Amino acid sequence: MLKTVEATIDKSGQINWSEPVQIEKSQKILITFLELPIQDNVTTLDEVAGCLNYQGEPKTIEDMDTELAKGLSNEKSY
Repeated sequence: MLKTVEATIDKSGQINWSEPVQIEKSQKILITFLELPIQDNVTTLDEVAGCLNYQGEPKTIEDMDTELAKGLSNEKSY
């Protein structure tokens, strides 16, 4: 027997059912996302354009690659 129950997922990943749900060991659950999540970390055009006003010494692609590699080597891997 199939039953549809609506639920939402909060920012921590917790599922909030619209009604009480009893799940047995042998049951399978199908989850379908009906809406795309709202993007909280949207970058505005003004934020991007702020990078264009760089007044320092010009950087080459090699300079940027080197700095990126340094930054990644300092990152902790989990």
